[in-house]
This record gives sequence, C-alpha cells and structure tokens, in this order.
Amino acid sequence: MNKQQNSVLRISLKDTPERFHPVAKQVLPAFIKLFGDYAAQITPLMERDHAMRKQNADGKLSEQITAIEQESRQVKDRLFKGRITSNIYVTPYDTFPSQFEYFLTGGSLHFIMKTTKKITVQTAFTDEDGCETYHRFVLRPEDGDWLIDWFGYGYEAEEGPYRKSDF
Repeated sequence: MNKQQNSVLRISLKDTPERFHPVAKQVLPAFIKLFGDYAAQITPLMERDHAMRKQNADGKLSEQITAIEQESRQVKDRLFKGRITSNIYVTPYDTFPSQFEYFLTGGSLHFIMKTTKKITVQTAFTDEDGCETYHRFVLRPEDGDWLIDWFGYGYEAEEGPYRKSDF
C-alpha cells in the first residue's frame, strides 16, 4: 500500500512492518477524510476571518469576527470530538488557507507503526510561502480506537525535534 486511491497524498508504509499494514488500511482513510473535511470546511471561514480582520481597523466588524470564531470552534468541535485526546488543544483559529489544506491539494504522508501502542503519521507539503513543511501526528489506542494524542510541525531547513502545536 504505497499509494491510496482517491487521495491526493502520496502514501508510504516503508517503515512499517507488514503485520501492521492492515492497521494502516483501517486508520488512514478516516484520518485523511477527517483532515480533508476539516480543510474544506475551515478554509472558507478563515478566508472570511482574514478579510474582515484587514478591514477592522475601526473595530466595527468585531462582532462578525467573533461569530466566525464561534462557527470555526463549532466545526472543530464537531469534527474532532472523539478523535483526539485531551493532550490536543483546539483553538478557534487556523490560517488561510488552512494549515491542513494539503490534505486536499497534495503532499506526502508517511505511516509509521512499529508497536501496537503508537502510530506516527508524518506529512510533508509545500506551504504558501514555498517552504517545505512537515507535520507529525502521534496516535495512541484508546477504547478500541486510534486517537490523535500529539501534533507538531517543523520545516525543511531546521534540524531538531518538531515543535508541539495546536489544532
């Protein structure tokens, strides 16, 4: 399973022993759909938020901006409920386009599973500034499901660990 049909992501399992490939086939479609749905729903909200903030020098659009933040929070709560642990902090903000837009536009996804207690999903994509950017997700089993327990990011030019981030 080096490539998944219906996905714009190049998927690799090269560092995952064959015995865990069925877990990848179970986990990845839902994981990819989650972030694809998220990006599709949050990007228009962040576009409106971004445009309003540019026009809000006088503060007259503050109520509309707050309403967009509330709508964004509702989208995130609905999508991520039951899919993340309490280690993940969810904010009402994202960027425009969404930091997860690459789930719709393309990039690579590397699934790594070496034990029954942890999955690491590393993604790589080119951001809007042309920088190679990486995301790392750590999933842990909880009540018979794999939940996202940690999220971080890094850049091609940097060495060292990923920095923890929020959704």
